[in-house]
Amino acid sequence: MSDLYIYEKMLKTIRDRRKLIEETITYGAVADFSAFQDLRAKLGELAFLEQELKSLHNKVTEND
Repeated sequence: MSDLYIYEKMLKTIRDRRKLIEETITYGAVADFSAFQDLRAKLGELAFLEQELKSLHNKVTEND
């Protein structure tokens, strides 16, 4: 398995999860404000993970 394959799979997983959470928030399937805050926190974590993954990928490709 190549590094690029792992990078692309992880990026797709993060983006799919983010889309699912965004749809949950958008279409009103949130029970209360506390659940909304939890979903917003998860979106923040996913955005952070995506940025870290991209940064790591850039460092690896620059070293090649």
